[in-house]
Amino acid sequence: MTNNWIQEYLDSMYPDIPNNCKTPIVMDEYPYPDNFSLIMNTQTTEQMPVVDNYLNILDEVTLNKIEELKADNYHDEDMIDFIKEYGSNNFLAYYEEYVRKGEELDYDVVDAFVEEFGIQCIEHFDDAYIGQYDSEEQFAEQYIGEMYISNLDDLPVVIDWTATWNCNLKYDFSFNDGYVFRSNF
Repeated sequence: MTNNWIQEYLDSMYPDIPNNCKTPIVMDEYPYPDNFSLIMNTQTTEQMPVVDNYLNILDEVTLNKIEELKADNYHDEDMIDFIKEYGSNNFLAYYEEYVRKGEELDYDVVDAFVEEFGIQCIEHFDDAYIGQYDSEEQFAEQYIGEMYISNLDDLPVVIDWTATWNCNLKYDFSFNDGYVFRSNF
C-alpha cells in the first residue's frame, strides 16, 4: 500500500494520469518525497521496468559503478532490482560476487543462500554450499552414509532420518528451498 504523501505527490504532479497508472518506487535509503521515481506505462496501465529514473535518487559512487558494470555487459535492470532489494551500499560491496556466483551455479541457489545468511555472507557461498536435496531426510541419509557408515543398507536397524536431521544435523546445516548449506563457514 502506498503512503498517503506519495499518492498526494503523484496526484499533484500528474493530475491527468489515472491512479492505477502511477507506481511509485521508494528506495530504502531515500525515504523522502523528492527521492522516488514514477514508473508508468500509459498504454497498458501496467508497471513496466524503467531504469532511467534512478539517476535522480542514487549517489554518484553508485551511479559510477552502474555505468562501469554496464560497460562490462551487466544489465542495468538487474542492478536496479538488486539495489531495491539490498540497498546501494550492498550493491557496491557484493553485487559482482553475487552475479559471479549466480552465473557459475544458478541464481536460485544463490538467492536461497542470501535468504538464509544475508548478502553480506556471499563470499562464503563456496564454503557453505553442499548441494540440492528433495528433503532434509534425504540429505541426512546421504551425509551419514558418506561420513560415518559406508553401506547403510547392510545395517539391521531402522533409522529415523527426520529425527537425525532435527536432533543433530539442523544445527550445522541449513535447508532452504531444497538447497543445503553449512551453517558454520
